[in-house]
Amino acid sequence: MAGVAASFASVGRQTGTSLGVAISGAIVGPALARGAAAFTGAEHAVWWLVLGLGAAILVLGLLSTGRWALGTAARAAALFEEVDHGPRTARPPRAEALGRR
Repeated sequence: MAGVAASFASVGRQTGTSLGVAISGAIVGPALARGAAAFTGAEHAVWWLVLGLGAAILVLGLLSTGRWALGTAARAAALFEEVDHGPRTARPPRAEALGRR
């Protein structure tokens, strides 16, 4: 299971890097034909984009580790527990109680 998680993380990083290069190139590329000053100005737009995305990641990180998020995770875990094992009151009897071993 850890191998699957690692592969998803790797694919996510590669996809993010590819999209970042493509978007940055789309922002800065047209300025190349106008000269170095235009390129530098367009490069600032890329840095502002990076700053904005970094701020969004920070906000999402803070939201996903707060008290509200932990409560939501606990409720979701309880739902998965119920799906896996059924309601707590309707659990099947143990083998020892039925006389089996």
